[in-house]
Amino acid sequence: MSDNSISVTGDFWLGTKNIDSILNTLRIVLNDAKHSVKMTAYSLTYSKEFFDLLESVLKKEFPFTLIINRYEKEDFNGVRSLMSRLMKDYPNFVVRTFDPDEGDLHAKIVVIDHQLGDCQALIGSANLSWRGIAKNHELLIKTFGDSADTVGDLFDLILKKTSGVPK
Repeated sequence: MSDNSISVTGDFWLGTKNIDSILNTLRIVLNDAKHSVKMTAYSLTYSKEFFDLLESVLKKEFPFTLIINRYEKEDFNGVRSLMSRLMKDYPNFVVRTFDPDEGDLHAKIVVIDHQLGDCQALIGSANLSWRGIAKNHELLIKTFGDSADTVGDLFDLILKKTSGVPK
């Protein structure tokens, strides 16, 4: 597994050169996870498809850490109560907030099975929202191996600058 792959959303890009959708790639990668998931989000709004997928992965009971930029300062259209329920129902699910004095966490990444030899990482532009993962014109790159592990290492660095979100 050395080739990177591209996924997209948006009517003008979908169906081009047999490129998969971001939502489908997210489904495949999250369902492939065996030991851990690390994810960052700049923005999070309700998407039934995403939250159904999230809950199905949480049922596997391995660690899942989600860092959200300025979590407490966003309304998320009622998503915080859903996140709170998921954290209570699944002790393996940890949500952290990134609240810097300067700059935001704008990176959108997913890292699967970091440092286990078969690491995968998704790096893209889509927010965790229905529009971001299904409607807007967004791009996502899937990478493997050393590059994916490096993304995981970067996640771990920024994790040190986060704080917990109450359940």
